[in-house]
Amino acid sequence: MAAPVKTAWARPPLHLKAWLMVKKLLLIAATIFALGVPLLLAPAAWGAITGTPPDTGTVGTAYSYTFTASGVPAPTFTVSSGSLPAGLTLGSAGVLAGIPTSPGTSTYTVTASNGTTPAATTAPLTLTIAAAPVAPAFTASSPPDTGTVGTAYSYTFTASGIPAPTFTVSSGSLPAGLTLSSAGVLAGTPTSPGVSTYTVTASNGTTPAATTAPLTLTITAAPVAPAFTASTPPDTGTVGTAYSYTFTASGVPGPAFAVSSGSLPAGLNLNSFGVLSGTPTSPGTSTFIVTTGRACGCRLWNYVGPTASTGLLTLTINSAQAAPAGTPLASAPVTPAPVGAAQVGSLAQTGQNTVTPLIGGTVMVMLGFAFTLLASRRRSQPRR
Repeated sequence: MAAPVKTAWARPPLHLKAWLMVKKLLLIAATIFALGVPLLLAPAAWGAITGTPPDTGTVGTAYSYTFTASGVPAPTFTVSSGSLPAGLTLGSAGVLAGIPTSPGTSTYTVTASNGTTPAATTAPLTLTIAAAPVAPAFTASSPPDTGTVGTAYSYTFTASGIPAPTFTVSSGSLPAGLTLSSAGVLAGTPTSPGVSTYTVTASNGTTPAATTAPLTLTITAAPVAPAFTASTPPDTGTVGTAYSYTFTASGVPGPAFAVSSGSLPAGLNLNSFGVLSGTPTSPGTSTFIVTTGRACGCRLWNYVGPTASTGLLTLTINSAQAAPAGTPLASAPVTPAPVGAAQVGSLAQTGQNTVTPLIGGTVMVMLGFAFTLLASRRRSQPRR
């Protein structure tokens, strides 16, 4: 038997090689297409709802947000629990939009569904609608205009407006030791006396802001108890002669004075500045006590805080002194008597009464003359 003849293998031509490669690729593509089309056309469950809507809005201001979710066919959106703020609606395509009409807070959930289970639902969502902005207006802006070093001071400014306004010192400056908070509380403990002028502004981002008229705050020095520095008036006076003495005392504020016990001599009085003065009208002795302190209101004795008093004071008013003998009591001019006339004494000239003795002597002479004449007549008559 003859041996088989060996034939050498010949390489296929290049174009045949390329054709075989294309054939393989077409076979793979056909397989993928056959398996993938049914999968693509089959319904798919939802994917997660994506995004988070804004949780605040404002009355009168447009609001809009779009919910999205994957799934085949495309899912639709509904509010599945709770409720939306008045004025807002949720479309089936996931658009939450509208213009809020009233303030408040709403809680709700949104569900995306396409007929395939399970549907997709958000966690509970909260949406707070604020009232429409309103410009500020002060409702309390008249703080006390006085304070005292070392004494706590506090006042709260208030103002209407939406949103709630904040407060600042817009001009001038506050007394040392005081501050104004953003909530409108003016407080602190003054550390030094003086006068400050300032203005306060309330603002909330809505124009116009509100500003007070210029405010003045006077801080006085800390009170100091009164103490007499002059309290020893002269203890005698004279009827008809002016009398004056001034009581003085230290203290903050400056103290006032009054007679707190006893009484003053007639014609004298003590004013609130401590001046004891007048003209005594009658003799006698008076005892009294003077008290000094901080007077409150128009009643001197309505004192506030500590007071100081003198000891018991005595004031003696003496009678006016009589003119001494030999001293003219009047300055009226005297007309000289005519030459040869009898010189009659005058009280105005000498201070002595010479008129009465002269008249008395004349009367005695006349009586003596009458007695002598009567005796003579009796002796001349004959006896019976």
